[in-house]
Amino acid sequence: MIGILEDFRIGEKSIKVLNKKHMKNSDFYMLMSDLFEQCKKIAESKGKDYTVGSLDALANFKRGGESLGIPPEKVCWIFMNKHYQAITNYVKTGGQSESEPIRERIKDLINYLVLLQAIIVEGQETTASLVAQPDKEEEEKNKMPVDELF
Repeated sequence: MIGILEDFRIGEKSIKVLNKKHMKNSDFYMLMSDLFEQCKKIAESKGKDYTVGSLDALANFKRGGESLGIPPEKVCWIFMNKHYQAITNYVKTGGQSESEPIRERIKDLINYLVLLQAIIVEGQETTASLVAQPDKEEEEKNKMPVDELF
């Protein structure tokens, strides 16, 4: 039996889904591309509010971490967890008690995952930079005079 084709809208694009049980790979990648585009627009829009004039995209997490005495990735996880819990509740209840549409929660969670990745990458770059450029004063203290080598 052939199922009924149904329009499924993501942003401005519409794809056909067969009884919501069959999605072609090409439709999936179109959905993914449009979803990521929407996520980027949301991040750009909300980012202005959260960075409060700072050029640092992660400023909100750093300030939150400083005020609570925790690292920025934990602050990000706390914010992210709200959306994760709402998505979990949606899955458990079949979406019976949504205060915000599930598609918006998913976009928010995706953006928080990208922010978490940025925090991790920045931390790794900072660590690598510190390792690559040792403290000059410490380096001088650890130098052994040439005459002591022989």
